[in-house]
Amino acid sequence: IAHAHIVMQIPESDEIELKPNIPKEMESDDRYKQLMSLASTTPGTTKPLYDLVARAFKILSGKRITVPKMFKSKEGSAAVKCLLKANEGYLFPLERSFFFCT
Repeated sequence: IAHAHIVMQIPESDEIELKPNIPKEMESDDRYKQLMSLASTTPGTTKPLYDLVARAFKILSGKRITVPKMFKSKEGSAAVKCLLKANEGYLFPLERSFFFCT
């Protein structure tokens, strides 16, 4: 069974200055304009990497992005290691649901 999910873990401390490199033929596309709005307006200004990656994926895919916000394990992770039958994986507590990833 294939599942259409991408799980990423990006440290909150990483920051980057975004300089989009988008082909000329995409300049009239609305997604291009949205991506350009993510870029730093002032040179030398950085933004959190996790935020830029999540917003870019949302713009390009047109899908909702779910981010674990409140839960932190005692190790500081957003998930806990667990077993579901014979499958070992991670359980991510979200605001209104749980997400199990093997």
